[in-house]
Amino acid sequence: MATAEHLCDVCQLQNISKPAASWCSECDEALCSACDDLHSHKQRKRSNLKHIDEKTTTYQKEIADRRKQINCHLDALELEMNKNLRDKQQEVKTTVEGFISIIDSKVKNVEKAIDNINQMKSHATDLQIFLALREIEKDVERELSYIKDLKTKPEFKTFDIQLQVSNGLKLLKKNVEVWGEISVNSFDSILCTDITTEKQAQIILPGKSREYVSDINSITLKENNSFKVESENIKLTGCEILPDGEILLVNQTDNTILMYNKSGSCFKEFKLPWTPYDITCIDKNIIAISSQKEKSVYV
Repeated sequence: MATAEHLCDVCQLQNISKPAASWCSECDEALCSACDDLHSHKQRKRSNLKHIDEKTTTYQKEIADRRKQINCHLDALELEMNKNLRDKQQEVKTTVEGFISIIDSKVKNVEKAIDNINQMKSHATDLQIFLALREIEKDVERELSYIKDLKTKPEFKTFDIQLQVSNGLKLLKKNVEVWGEISVNSFDSILCTDITTEKQAQIILPGKSREYVSDINSITLKENNSFKVESENIKLTGCEILPDGEILLVNQTDNTILMYNKSGSCFKEFKLPWTPYDITCIDKNIIAISSQKEKSVYV
């Protein structure tokens, strides 16, 4: 690409003609040696900003999720405490109302005895009154004795309800003054400043070191290996070569991923619950499979 017809696009914007030494496929620009280093550094910084934006979004979601968890926990504690409060209230009401009912019944018994005495004075003889009064006095004394004994019973005491807030909640505002800490960590950037005068369009081969060609027009396709898939009913929509040379093929006919060795022999088959479309290798142990029907990517 260092021929006269391939010039640095960045330099041409400044009316400078310098031969291109590399090609940025992401920006679709030809770059000279000097611009390539600066461009790489700029791309790295752009990637860094994108990473910071993604981390910020992730942490914002994490903060919101944590707040939601805390709110749900406090709501559950509030519901439980209100239930306990109502239970204690009902317990006290039952005890006090039962005690009041007993007193009312005893008072009615005494009032009934007094009423009986008044009626006997009007209609009975003195002897009848004398004999009846002795029985009535016994009943009255028994009721009065019962009422006096009520003072010693637990039901006679005055009740109160107290709420003791847990120390954790009391100290929450005091102990938790900040949500957390945000820190910015910096790392040394790796910027290649060595300029190769013969650096042209780069070709990076899997498992090999970086190789260079003198001219992009000199790149040719070389057949390394070929094999025939032995199957009559098959629809291949994707292919991926793993770092160890094994080959993965996407078969939409029966929703499978076929694994072939370097010699072209199928030695493993993975059945999927959905229809795959394409496949790519992320690293040695992780692959990503896309599904056009599901409109999803599975890793």
